[in-house]
Amino acid sequence: SPDAPMVLPEGGWESRLLPHFSGEGLHDWRVICPSPFYLYGRADFIKFVPMNIDNILNARHSVRNFDSDRKISHETVVDVLSSVLLSPSWKNSQTPRYHVVESAEVFGHLLGALSPRNTENASGASVLVVSTFVKDVAGFNREGQPDNELGNGWGIYDAGLSNAILLMKAAESGIDSLVMGIRDAERIREILQIPEQECILSVIALGYRVSDPVRPARKSLGEIVKFY
Repeated sequence: SPDAPMVLPEGGWESRLLPHFSGEGLHDWRVICPSPFYLYGRADFIKFVPMNIDNILNARHSVRNFDSDRKISHETVVDVLSSVLLSPSWKNSQTPRYHVVESAEVFGHLLGALSPRNTENASGASVLVVSTFVKDVAGFNREGQPDNELGNGWGIYDAGLSNAILLMKAAESGIDSLVMGIRDAERIREILQIPEQECILSVIALGYRVSDPVRPARKSLGEIVKFY
């Protein structure tokens, strides 16, 4: 519709898109797509919207109802995760790490390490990604002493920057996400054999939404920004 752009994932989009344009009297549809495509002569009423950063930000939602029948290919997961290689970090220390769960068996075990509500929310996702960072590197000098009062807070900060890029790349690819922080870190460490040197942060669910979520109210710019 003119007020709600349709975001198309890569691959196999034709069967999902064309039924939306089979009726009469359809006008001014806006379509955001990650790659060029053809609509077999139906493009007369469709406006192509470039996937710029503003459209990506508007397309991204925290999704809590994933379509379990739709899976993300391994190649697409690799493409999304490759984007984080360009994320900024403290002195280029590059301490964020990702543990990616694609197999059904491990997926089930990892769901059990989440809170009951998060288990329900993520159950239909295609992939679970555990976000960690290597401790005592970002924010620390060569002697192993913290450079300032934040210490390992800089490792968390860098992981947040990296995760934001991951979420944006996923949204650009038509993939939905949910970042979950209520989890049993030690159980996750045991399941995935994560080294003690890595601090476990969030679990990120990736998949495809069943329906469009309602975006909650956002603060105004005046509430969060102060100009000097």
